[in-house]
Amino acid sequence: MVTVRLEKKWMVMLAALMMAAWLLFSASQAHAAAGDKTGAPSAVEQPAAGDMPGPQPPGENGTPQETSAPAQSGDAAKPGKTAAEAAAGEQSVTLKASAEQVAPGQAFTVNYGFANVSQNVYAQEITIEYDPAVMEYVADSAKALQEGVTIVNDLSTQAPGKLHIILASLGAEHPVTGTGDILELGFKAAAVDKETDGVVRVARAVLSNDKGEEFSMEDASVTVKIKSGSALSGDVNGDGKVSVGDLAMIAAKYGMDSSSPNWNDVKHLDLDGSGTIDIADLSIVAKKMIEQP
Repeated sequence: MVTVRLEKKWMVMLAALMMAAWLLFSASQAHAAAGDKTGAPSAVEQPAAGDMPGPQPPGENGTPQETSAPAQSGDAAKPGKTAAEAAAGEQSVTLKASAEQVAPGQAFTVNYGFANVSQNVYAQEITIEYDPAVMEYVADSAKALQEGVTIVNDLSTQAPGKLHIILASLGAEHPVTGTGDILELGFKAAAVDKETDGVVRVARAVLSNDKGEEFSMEDASVTVKIKSGSALSGDVNGDGKVSVGDLAMIAAKYGMDSSSPNWNDVKHLDLDGSGTIDIADLSIVAKKMIEQP
C-alpha cells in the first residue's frame, strides 16, 4: 500500500512541474507578441562611425547639398592633352567671301583665317573644297595676307573642286596667331540655270606650333549665291548688263598688266586676255553698249 501511494505522489508532482513549465512558456510568448504590437524597436545594424556622412552646409536655396559619391576606378583622370590640343577646342578657322551674291562670270574672293587662336602657329595644311559646276578657282589667285607667311606648294596643277594648300612661316618672328585673315583665294561664278548656293568650305585644317605639336580645327564654310543666267562678256560689275558702270571700272584700272602687284584682283577686267588692261578692253565694252537695245 505504501509503495502505491508513493508512486501516485511522484506522478502528481511530475504533472505539476509539466503544468508550470507550460504556463511559463505561454507567458513568454504572450509578452513577445505584446512587444511587437506596441512597436518596440528591434536591433538594427548601424553603419560604422567612419562610414557616417557628416552634416553638409546648406545650399543656396537653404536645402542641404548632396554628398558626392566617391570616384570609381573607371572615373580616374585620363592622360592630359598637350597645350595645343587643349586650346584647339576654343579656336576656329574662318572663311569670308567678298560678296554675298554674284552673277555668272563675276569674280569674287574668299579669305581663309583664324579666330581666337592662342597658339603660335608656324605651319598649316589646309584642304578647301568647292563645287566646280558653279564656280571655278582663278589660277594663280592664291596669296598669303600676312607678312612672313608663304604658300609652299603649287596650286596650278590641282584638280577642280579641291585645293590642297600648305602654308609655312618664314622664321620664329612670324608666327600666325589670334584673329585675322591669312590667305586669299580668287573664284569666278559659272553660268547656272537657276539661282544656286555656291559653297566653299574648309574640309581639313591641321596646324602645328614650334614644338611640332599638331592639332586639327573644326570645318568652316561660306556660301555665295550665284544668280541664274549666262556669263555676259563686258559685265564686269555683275549687274546683268553692259553699261557705263562697266566701262568706268575698266577705265579706272587702265594700264595695269600682269606684272602689277594686285593683278589677280583686276585681271577679270582684261576682257581679251592680253595681259594688259588697255584700249581694246574699253572698246569691247563700248561695242556691247551700242549693240544693246
